[in-house]
Amino acid sequence: MSACSAAEGPTGAEPESKPGSFTISGTIAVPSATYVAQGQDAPAFCGVEDGYEDLRTGASVTVTDSSGEVVGVGSLVDVDRTPEECRYSFGIPNVPEGSGTYGIEVGSRGIVQYERDKLDATVEVPIE
Repeated sequence: MSACSAAEGPTGAEPESKPGSFTISGTIAVPSATYVAQGQDAPAFCGVEDGYEDLRTGASVTVTDSSGEVVGVGSLVDVDRTPEECRYSFGIPNVPEGSGTYGIEVGSRGIVQYERDKLDATVEVPIE
């Protein structure tokens, strides 16, 4: 079981991208095995179910273009906890334009492909 604890939301503003590039923002929800509320003003503890230990605060997020070349990297930030799930977010700035599809891999879950036009909004990456 992996524990996740951090501030209640992402720190700082949305990452900014350079001209000719864009930012990919996303979230991923992981089933919770353990949830302990620590008071109204204190952060909660959220432990993921067995088998999801690679999905935790700081886990890698990799973006590839249609040729499979890595074009962006980042990491998960702990943003919300409930008895049902630990929810994380990520932002990958400066992803170069020009590919019709992009792949997003979170932890060691495999690459999920997205059409470029779907990446202007926050994407919910499924866990498999």
